[in-house]
Amino acid sequence: MIRIARQYDLKGVPAGFRGHGRVKKQRLLLDQLHAGVAPQDLPFKSTVWKPAKVALKRETGGKCAYCEAPAAGRSRPAVAGHPGKPVKGGLVAHCDVEHFRPKDLYWWLAHNFENYLHSCQVCNQSFKINQFPATAPLTSPVAVAGNETETQLDTLADVMAPDPLDVAARGAWEKILAQEDADLADPLRENPAALFKYSADVLLGEVSILPKPASGRQRARAESTIAVLGLDREELRFARYDVYSTLHTLHLVLTDPGAAGLTKATKQCVVDELARLMAGNKPFAGMARHFVNDEWGHAITPA
Repeated sequence: MIRIARQYDLKGVPAGFRGHGRVKKQRLLLDQLHAGVAPQDLPFKSTVWKPAKVALKRETGGKCAYCEAPAAGRSRPAVAGHPGKPVKGGLVAHCDVEHFRPKDLYWWLAHNFENYLHSCQVCNQSFKINQFPATAPLTSPVAVAGNETETQLDTLADVMAPDPLDVAARGAWEKILAQEDADLADPLRENPAALFKYSADVLLGEVSILPKPASGRQRARAESTIAVLGLDREELRFARYDVYSTLHTLHLVLTDPGAAGLTKATKQCVVDELARLMAGNKPFAGMARHFVNDEWGHAITPA
């Protein structure tokens, strides 16, 4: 897992999740409550958040924000002037618009773009499901009595979800989230590199993900994240090893006693390839960065 760099502009945040479009989406929920529907009975519709998928997919390079496995339908980047194209194969099938805080528990965040991540169906539907352990779970910032005016409902809608392009509103939102002290790592708001490390087993041909902190609250959060999202499941351990074997071979080239005989250009090619494998859109980039920089001490910047 690596940190996701969300693009906070007109391209990175779809129109329906900012400005007036954002308010309209929140009103879809509020109008039902206003009509007497109980929060636990709200009939959520995926068509509301589906338009967010293109932007979320772009953020991760088409891979899962949690396990970093490549998904079917991810976009192959353009190379040497040739346009990119969809890739049919993938380790984890298709990815969905994932509600980081489950919509069944946090109904008011169901249409909130800042609560969305690009997640594979295995992490999302087979493991995480509706789990969201936290020290102080959020509570709804709004209450609907049924006698509100249209103006009052619009005001409530504005409170429910900050405009992602409003820096001040987003900052206030971040402070609210920090008070929750969630047990799950949030790749949109923290650097998961501080929580996880990796261990390669050459005999078994697999790479496991482990908590990096030795003890304390952060170790507990790392353990919870690995368990809830299934990040150490067998197929991921094997898939990580395929990438690791390439990383390790390149590492050996740079550190072999005979490497002094390599040309400067050849060494740079090796470094560039390691940097490419560490790029944010590459599968298991978090693992690659751990081994290349933390374990082997190469101090290479991801491409």
